Amino acid sequence: MAGAEPLFLDTSGLVAILVADDAHHQAAARQFQTLGSGGRILITTDWVLAEDAANVLLRILARFNLPHALHWELLTDPSTAHEQERNKNKG
Repeated sequence: MAGAEPLFLDTSGLVAILVADDAHHQAAARQFQTLGSGGRILITTDWVLAEDAANVLLRILARFNLPHALHWELLTDPSTAHEQERNKNKG
């Protein structure tokens, strides 16, 4: 397969490879093995990696039933999060 075009690895494919309980894991793992042994170059982007990191984190949180622990305040400015929590506890 020398000289073959690089193959773009998108979010769903990467999640399927990385997450053992993904519905497509076995097929993705076999395909990944075939591509790797054939010397095929895989490319992706930082956007795909960021999306995959978020997907894997959400799956981990769901596995431990932790989504309820995530408050929207976590997405706010960390310098004001303490103040928001203090104000919330006053009322």
